[in-house]
Amino acid sequence: MATTCQGDTDGRFGVKPITSLQSPTAVRGDRPVWYHPRQYEVLHMRRIFPYIASIVFCSGCGTLEVYPPFDTANNPPSTGTGTIGTSPGTATGAGTSSTLSVEDCSDNIDNDGDGLVDCNDPDCDSTCDFDNDGYQGLAYNGADCDDTDANVHPGVFDVCDSIDNDCNGTIDGDRDNDGYTVCNECNDNNNTIYPGASGEVCGDGVDTDCDGDDCLAAWTASFETGFGPTWVHGGNYYWLTTSLNSYDGSWAAKAGPIGNNQSSHMSIELDFATGGDLTFWHTGDTESNYDFMRFYVDGTEVLSRSGNWGWTEAAYAVPVGTHTFQWTYAKDGSLSTGLDNIQIDYIVAVGGTL
Repeated sequence: MATTCQGDTDGRFGVKPITSLQSPTAVRGDRPVWYHPRQYEVLHMRRIFPYIASIVFCSGCGTLEVYPPFDTANNPPSTGTGTIGTSPGTATGAGTSSTLSVEDCSDNIDNDGDGLVDCNDPDCDSTCDFDNDGYQGLAYNGADCDDTDANVHPGVFDVCDSIDNDCNGTIDGDRDNDGYTVCNECNDNNNTIYPGASGEVCGDGVDTDCDGDDCLAAWTASFETGFGPTWVHGGNYYWLTTSLNSYDGSWAAKAGPIGNNQSSHMSIELDFATGGDLTFWHTGDTESNYDFMRFYVDGTEVLSRSGNWGWTEAAYAVPVGTHTFQWTYAKDGSLSTGLDNIQIDYIVAVGGTL
């Protein structure tokens, strides 16, 4: 008893019977077609092989020809009959096949049909670096925290710009772990360089203590241990130290207890090999416009003040050479108001030495 089949009504595939048995041939090139001896089944594989519309298995088969799906001359979309013999035959006249598409990583289409689109597809791992800095974005399992900026990626130096430039999770961080952020020091790639660091080496081109100069030492005086022999006192009364109302530390210098028409001054001589600057803090409570604090550089008055004022900083550029700095409190011939005194604290001479 023969089994019959030919085509179906949707035009997807067709099988045409051949009455005589033939020797096995190939569907394409030298690729043979095999038939299972116990089963008849048609499988559609339109997506992978759009022109080979079916694979045919049959029991007791005669020789078959397989036509392309829309070859209407040999495969009209209709139902018909054919005779299948009792032994395997050979399918001939097969159509051509096509290959899968390659994923385009930027068109928002699943080109290769694996369910993954663009940069979510592993096929695009080497492609999805949108700013071309060599690092893929975090959204695509990369390490670039901003794939729109080629200056932001792991390995760059963080700068003070409110951006996590090196993608380490910290904005304007402390890259060298020396306790100072990139915004608060002059070199955040060396933990021996930070504000106030010791070990400044003159002439090595490195500003170790971040003071703006390679090797300008700073002489300071905050009167924590008094004056010492380098200070010169003059006038009607020498200067004293006081622990009341100091600016830096526990002690400050104050003018001596003078009367009307008297003065009290202190001075020091410093050498500036390359020039520099001098700063100090001052406060006072005197008879306004009559009893004055005065500051002199090499005998020239550069600052005077009277009245009542809190701690205030004064700063002056100092040229190369040896210079004398003098602080004076001078009273007129009558009256006294307030505390009738002045105080000086935290003198810093950058580039100056005794």
